[in-house]
Amino acid sequence: MGARIPKRLLIGPVDFDEMNNTELAQLALMNEIPGAGPHVPRAKLIHALKTLKELGTQGAMDRCRNRLIAFLIAKWDIVEMQVPKELCGKHPRCYGCPDIQVAMCYRENQRWMT
Repeated sequence: MGARIPKRLLIGPVDFDEMNNTELAQLALMNEIPGAGPHVPRAKLIHALKTLKELGTQGAMDRCRNRLIAFLIAKWDIVEMQVPKELCGKHPRCYGCPDIQVAMCYRENQRWMT
């Protein structure tokens, strides 16, 4: 049996001000930003994350997108009301989100994916 679904999924807009340096570094590493790590100044990490490649190009986060979409589709009847409509509408649209949003959604919900 898989992991229980949380009462509230952590999917929403990314707020860099609410993240600590370790979280910023983790997101930068997930997005394969060269030289990223907790030793990098906060402002440089935020700048690097905000200037990730544009949507529509194949990238490292597509693996996370596919897994997140599969998870959301499998559990849609449970999670539909918890996912902000401006992000997903009536079905998951992870390919319409920037890499940083996908990284955040994936990281926050990874433990519920089986």
